[in-house]
Amino acid sequence: MPSSEWVGLVAGLISIIALIPQLRETYRNPQAQGLSLSMCLLNFSSMILWTLYGVLADALSVIIVNTSMLLLWGGLCVLRLFKKK
Repeated sequence: MPSSEWVGLVAGLISIIALIPQLRETYRNPQAQGLSLSMCLLNFSSMILWTLYGVLADALSVIIVNTSMLLLWGGLCVLRLFKKK
């Protein structure tokens, strides 16, 4: 695996770790206050496109990281949409 792939994996891992506290806080907050639905949907959409890019470019680190981020942002969007107000 080229060193660029390793750099991509480490950078992605940091991004994933950085998003986990937001997911946890949104899950714990009964109203999901402070989380913009438009931001969630835009980030979710960008992760779809980045994953597609990774597939087309045959970049394993991009595929792995953005698939993981897609799941996290998807979870945030679901929590934001369905938490009681």
